Amino acid sequence: MSLFIGDLAFADPDMLTVMKIGVQSSSLASAIVGYTVLRLVTKTKP
Repeated sequence: MSLFIGDLAFADPDMLTVMKIGVQSSSLASAIVGYTVLRLVTKTKP
């Protein structure tokens, strides 16, 4: 959805490239942080 809105917001091809890289980078960072938090919270003690 963010890519679609960014596509509508920016007409300049250079800005579109920067926007796409930013959206993909933030999605990857969010996935890594979410995985780490879930991994730490669900750790079971033997």
